Amino acid sequence: MKAKVPLPAKPLVAVRWQDAQGTATEVINENTVGKWHKPVLVTTIGWLMRQDDEGVSVCCEYCGEGDYRGHTFILAPNLVSIRILRRANPPRKPSITANEQPSSTGKRSND
Repeated sequence: MKAKVPLPAKPLVAVRWQDAQGTATEVINENTVGKWHKPVLVTTIGWLMRQDDEGVSVCCEYCGEGDYRGHTFILAPNLVSIRILRRANPPRKPSITANEQPSSTGKRSND
């Protein structure tokens, strides 16, 4: 049985924000530019890494041991709302599984 990876001690959030848009392949002209001449409302879900006057950083993947992937930085002027989906967990020690219990010598059985 493998040890469980504890959830990160950061809040899980849904961030709604306005993103710029564009197209690299569609031909536009004066009549069709209006389709692209507006922001897109986006929702990003992940762990809130930092929030300050510059904006917010959110990561959507937790790799264990304080490491994250899937980073998105959102400029403060583009923010619409931040909704907390789960409050931050206090840091916890990893749980010990049955095959990792300390032996009579004080060492774990898999050491």
